[in-house]
Parts: sequence; C-alpha cells; structure tokens
Amino acid sequence: MVLEALRELGEGRWVPWSSLARWLKSDHRVPGLSRLLRRWAERVSADPVDTIEVARRIVHESLPALGILDLGEDEDLPHDSELDAPGAPITLRLTARGRALVADKVPIGDGAPSKFLDTHVLRLGPQALVGAILAIAPLVEVGRAAETLDLIIAPQTLARALSAGLEADVLRARIEALAPLPESLSRTLAQASVVVGRATWVTAGGFLWVEDANVREMLRTRRPTQELFADPSPHGGLLVLPNVDLDRLARRCRTIGVEIVVDGQVVRARSVPPSSGTPKSGPLSRTTPGRGSQREEK
Repeated sequence: MVLEALRELGEGRWVPWSSLARWLKSDHRVPGLSRLLRRWAERVSADPVDTIEVARRIVHESLPALGILDLGEDEDLPHDSELDAPGAPITLRLTARGRALVADKVPIGDGAPSKFLDTHVLRLGPQALVGAILAIAPLVEVGRAAETLDLIIAPQTLARALSAGLEADVLRARIEALAPLPESLSRTLAQASVVVGRATWVTAGGFLWVEDANVREMLRTRRPTQELFADPSPHGGLLVLPNVDLDRLARRCRTIGVEIVVDGQVVRARSVPPSSGTPKSGPLSRTTPGRGSQREEK
C-alpha cells in the first residue's frame, strides 16, 4: 500500500505525511490488515499495532534508511495532532533512487563495466558484484550516490587501509576485482606499501635526558639504579621503566650523586627509607641528675 501510494508522487514533489496517512486510512484493505495485526498480537502475547503506525515507521524510518525517501519539515503546513508528531509537520518526496525502484518497470542498465573516470574516482557499473563492492569498503569514500555510484580511492584512503593491517597485494586484488587500476594509482599503492624500516614498541614511564655519557653509563650499570632503566636505551638518555615513579627514581639516583631536574627544579625525594641503624627498643639508660635536682638526704 505504501509503495503504491509512493508511485503516485510526482517528480520532485513534496507531500505532507498527514495527507499520505489519510489516503492510506481510506484504503479498503485497512480493516483486513487491522484484523490481521490484532490476531498476530494475540498469538504472540503482544500489544496490537495500528496499521497507520506500521505505515508511519515504513515512511519515517525504513525507506529513508534505504535512500528511497527524503524527509523534511514545513512549518507553514497545518498541524494534524492525530497524525503529526510534536514539532513541524513532516513532508516527504522520492529520491532518484526511490523513483527508479518503485517504478512500474525496472530500468534497463547499459551494461557498462566499472571503470576509473580519473585517477581516484571509480564509477561502478551495473554488473559489479555486491561482495566485491563491500570488500573495498574500508579503503574508499563515497563520492556520488544517485543513478550511478562513484567511489573515491585516494592515497590517504589507501594509507588508512594499510595502517589497519591490510596487505598491498590484497588491496590491489580487491580493487581489480571491479576495475583495472590506473597506472598512477598503481604506483601510489606500490609506494605506500614499501617498508623502509621497523620500529619496536617499548612501554616506558619516562625518558631521562643525560648528556654526559659517563654519567649515563654510571646510571645504567651501578647496582642502585640499573634496575630502573630499560636496556638498551636510545642515545642521549635512559628510558625509565613503567613501574618506577619519580620519587623512587630521584632517591636512587641521588645515592650515586646524580640529581634529577624537572621543569628547571631539582626533584627532592618526598619519602626517606628507614635507616638500618635505628636503635632497637630496650631499657632506658640512667643519667645522673644535676646538682640541686634532688633534696639531700640526711
């Protein structure tokens, strides 16, 4: 019923939803549909759904999501409290794709293959497989979606796909499943896939700049501090391990005569470890009181 009503819409005309809803309510099939929905609700123990509510969801949600309808608002239209939601009345019109899909006869494609219009724009032909199109979804952007579908395959999209873990050979095979690659795009893909080096990730809590190589070596090798740094560390400093806080680092380095500076200020340890020379508890020593502190006994 909804599709039949949409076929009556003219080219590019906007129609109020309230007018379409009243047209649907006048259809002779509505009473039968209402009984069908009521019996279905009783069978599944659910609340009955109104026929026009089903049509409203088709028009307001399903068809716009498929690109068949455009929705708009018109504040000049009279508001129908029974059919219109709060706010401006909703209007609708068929898109170019919608007109092609709801037409009485299916449009016949010209059978042209998919091809690159220029270096980066791929125009899909009617014979393109849906699976092949979905396979290149991570590395394309939609340029134009009307009677034809144009996809943009640019260097930045290729770099994004490569950084996500797709191999260059896989990208090339997916694109060539639709159309041959232009020479310039083929060179771009080859250049983007070249690996010039490899870096290793090391988790660290900080980096300690130490210009003096002798001091740096002392920190790296002395027993109080050698466990605080990652080995090997880059030239010019030492990588601090992630489980070492600044207070512990400053205290350990100070024991071998090295101060830590942060924002131009020397870091002072906030806590002091207990000394091993703390006297144990025991009897208190007696001291002789000074003269005159006690009365002389007779």
